[in-house]
Amino acid sequence: MQAYRDLVELARICLKQAREATIPSVRDELNRMARQYQQRAAKLDGRELVDIGKVAASVGGLDDRDR
Repeated sequence: MQAYRDLVELARICLKQAREATIPSVRDELNRMARQYQQRAAKLDGRELVDIGKVAASVGGLDDRDR
């Protein structure tokens, strides 16, 4: 299922870029995009959320799950 794999890969790319981003708003947006791709992949195939890695820290060192 190529579409599923593509969405997972996009999620991982966004997350990798978020970790490297130095501007907090860019980091937050890339984290958001990664989560959206992850969720779309899960819905596409009726699967659980695939592990794409740890979310990049946001402003103040907290990710969205810690807020």
